[in-house]
Amino acid sequence: MIAMTSWRWCRGLRSSALEFLAFRRIALALGGVSLCLLASLGGASQRTTLRAPAKPVPASFFGLHIHHLWQDTEWPDIPFATWRLWDAHVTWALLEPRRDSYDFKLLDRYVEAAASHQVQLMLTLASTPTWASARPTEIPVHEGGGRGAAGAAAEPASITDWRNFIRTVATRYKGRILYYEVWNEPMFKPFYSGSVSKMIELVESAHRVLKEVDPNIEIISPPVDTSSAGLQWLAAFLDANGGELVDIYGLHLYTPGPPEYMISRVEQVRTILQGHQQSQKPIWNTEAGWQMKNRASAMGANYVARAFLVAWPLGVERYYYYAWDNDAMGIMPRGENAGVARAYTQVEKWMLGSTVRDLVGLPSNVWVEHLKLLDGREAEIAWTTGDSATLSHEHVGAATGYQTLDGRTVPIRPGSDLSLTGSPVLLLYP
Repeated sequence: MIAMTSWRWCRGLRSSALEFLAFRRIALALGGVSLCLLASLGGASQRTTLRAPAKPVPASFFGLHIHHLWQDTEWPDIPFATWRLWDAHVTWALLEPRRDSYDFKLLDRYVEAAASHQVQLMLTLASTPTWASARPTEIPVHEGGGRGAAGAAAEPASITDWRNFIRTVATRYKGRILYYEVWNEPMFKPFYSGSVSKMIELVESAHRVLKEVDPNIEIISPPVDTSSAGLQWLAAFLDANGGELVDIYGLHLYTPGPPEYMISRVEQVRTILQGHQQSQKPIWNTEAGWQMKNRASAMGANYVARAFLVAWPLGVERYYYYAWDNDAMGIMPRGENAGVARAYTQVEKWMLGSTVRDLVGLPSNVWVEHLKLLDGREAEIAWTTGDSATLSHEHVGAATGYQTLDGRTVPIRPGSDLSLTGSPVLLLYP
C-alpha cells in the first residue's frame, strides 16, 4: 500500500500500487499509479487535492536541457532560468580525455552564455573516461542499440582520479556553477554498471571535495526515475546512508501517459524519503519529457504546460524539461513545434510569481488549479485529461473570459458552463 502524505489528499479511497509498462525512450518498467489518481483520470466520483507550497513560484522552477547549442541550435527564445548540462557534450570523459589533460572550451562557452542570460547551471558529473575506468573494455549499450564509450558506465578504478577531476572543475567554475548532480540514472545499466556501495563512495568523495572548494555548492543525488528499479535503487542508496551526503533529491519524472500520472510517483518517492528521515530536503525533477516526434503538436503543447502546472503543487521545486532541441523529444528542434514553445512560455507567464493554493482533480476528468497571480488577482487554470469535459458554472463563477496557451483571450458570460479540452485555460476575473 502507498502511504498518504501531506502533499496529496484523496477522500474516500485508499491508495494501491499498480504496475505499468510503458516506453520512456526505450521500454522501461515504470512504477505504480494509485487507484485514487486513476479514479480521477477516469471520471469516477472521487476528488484529489494537492496542497501547494505557500511561496510564490520562482523563475528557477522553469528549467531546460539544450543539446546542440552553436551547432544547429541558437539560444532558446523561451524564458527559462535553470539549465541542466546533460547530453551537452561535457561529461567527465570529454572534459578529461587523458589524465590531467583537460578540454574546457565548450564548458567555458556554456558558463559564459548562462551568465550573460542570467541562467543557473547544473553540471552532471558522470561517464568515466576509458583511461580511468574500473572496466575499460565494457561497452554500454543504450536505447536503440546505441553504443557508449568503453568503460563509461563503470566507476573509476582509482577514487583519486575522480577527486582530482571534481576539484579541478569545481575550482575553475567556483561561484559560477553552484549545483552538481552526481551521475545519471544509476539504476539503468547503460549509464552505470557498478554497485550502490561504489556509488556511495563516489558521492561521498564528490561531497567532500565540492564543499571544500565552495561551501555554497549544493549536491543533487544520483537521479532515478520512478520505475520499480528506480525506487528500489533509491531505497538502497538511503539504506546505506547516502542521504547524508546530498542536499537535493533528483528525480526523472517520466510517465507512461499524461503529466497527472506523476502525482502517485512523487508520492511513492516521498514515502521512501520519509522512511529514511529525508523528507525535509527539496525534490527536483532534473529530467522528464515526452516523445514529440510523430505526436500532434497540440498534445505536446498540452503536456508541456500541464507538467509544470502539476509539478509545483506536488512540491517539486525545479522542473528541467527534456529537451529544447532533442530530435525525438525536443520542444523546438530545428525551429519546429512553435506551438509547444508558446505553451511553455505561456504557462510560465501564468505561474511565475503567482502563489498556487492547490490543484484539485474533480470528477469527469476535470482539473482546476487555484492561484493568486503576481498582480494579486485570484485565478483558476482548468483542463481535462479526457477528450472534453465541462467546468460547471459554480466553478466558472464571475469569470469574464479566459486565456489560452497560444495567448488568445476569449470572452465568456459570467456564471456559464465552460467546455474544456486537454489544453489548460486561465480563467480571468474582474
